[in-house]
Amino acid sequence: MQVTGSGGVTVGTPSVAGVGFISVTNAPKVGNLKDDGLSIGGSGIIPMPSPVAPSVGAEYNLVGDINDLDSEWYHGITINGGVACGAGGEGHIEWGSTKMYELLNIFEVWDWFYGKVKGNSGEEDDNKK
Repeated sequence: MQVTGSGGVTVGTPSVAGVGFISVTNAPKVGNLKDDGLSIGGSGIIPMPSPVAPSVGAEYNLVGDINDLDSEWYHGITINGGVACGAGGEGHIEWGSTKMYELLNIFEVWDWFYGKVKGNSGEEDDNKK
């Protein structure tokens, strides 16, 4: 489980968008993407003669422990695309901090649930490996 808090500054024109996104980093595993982070980026609407238009965006991401400057820092990019209503675009700079807790592993819960639905304890699936 992850808990993240963030804040930042955004400037731009009013719009509403629905987008999908993908992020890529040089971190060896998702567990390394904890502690503090910084994102700088923006998005824009591609002008079209209709009320709904394509929207695209990108940002640069930096993740590391700000309290330990000798720690490993990871870099990444996020790109997004979708549709929007409005005009113009936006630019932003945001800070966030993520803490990870081992209270719940959603993948283990899913495996357990799937095993119950199939009518087994999941042990049969482990024997196939």
